[in-house]
Amino acid sequence: MKQVNMRKEAIIWLILLLPFIYSLIVWNKIPEQVPTHFNVKGEPDDYSGKAFALLMLPFMNVIIYFILFLLLTPFAWFIGYRASYKKYFD
Repeated sequence: MKQVNMRKEAIIWLILLLPFIYSLIVWNKIPEQVPTHFNVKGEPDDYSGKAFALLMLPFMNVIIYFILFLLLTPFAWFIGYRASYKKYFD
């Protein structure tokens, strides 16, 4: 099985942590209620708390990363096998 490239993973984790760091930096500047949905006139019609508004998307990024990592890593050997098979037997 192919080894995980730790340098690439470190860069990915730094990118995944940037939104959390930004949220901590602007935490005190954001009001407690943040508009999260707008009608066709551009007026806010739904509000969420500060934690939800600032942290939902960064957490979704991490969850999607784990899903893709866990789905694709076990099949990396198969993808490599198919590529080498095509290379030599087509």
